[in-house]
Amino acid sequence: METWNERLKRSLEGKFKSVAEFARHSGVPKDSIHKYIKNGVNQPRGDTLDRLAVSLDVDLLWLKEGMIGSSHYIPVVGYVGAGGEFLPFDDHAKGGGIDEVLAPPEMTEKAVAVQVRGDSMYPVYQEGDILFYTRNGEATNIEQCIGKECVVQVSDGAIYIKILGKGSEPGLFTLSSFNHPPIVDITIEWAAKVSYVKKG
Repeated sequence: METWNERLKRSLEGKFKSVAEFARHSGVPKDSIHKYIKNGVNQPRGDTLDRLAVSLDVDLLWLKEGMIGSSHYIPVVGYVGAGGEFLPFDDHAKGGGIDEVLAPPEMTEKAVAVQVRGDSMYPVYQEGDILFYTRNGEATNIEQCIGKECVVQVSDGAIYIKILGKGSEPGLFTLSSFNHPPIVDITIEWAAKVSYVKKG
């Protein structure tokens, strides 16, 4: 059975590049977090666990006990088409979408989902897979997304599911795909890591 320490460690690895970065974001001391991710260490008292859950954008009850507070559904707001381009059902990435899927246990109600169409992201993703992500407003730290599979909006308004990399100079980025040529030295508006995949 997965311990709370293992859930914390798994969530941390998916969202932050280091414990130090997580500590700065959550306000919880780095040495304490190092202790928490070791199996057998008791859960912290006070509001520390809540701060960890908020910073990781996971459900508090899931982090604490491995269960979700109540079942909830997440809107499917678009699908991933040719070249990894995200084609929205509505004009707003946090909109209601036209479909809903049951949320994975660790996902909060702020998350949204997109569905893969066709084979543009094969072999990692296949048609029918559901990708979940959370966009925490315009203040999302793009540096946290470097080297990760992300939902990315570029400056011309197009949205892609790509691996985000640094460009040739500050402020420019490269978007890489599994079976399409990369988009090189482009400016982006925001990026959000793919945090969970439900196979179709």
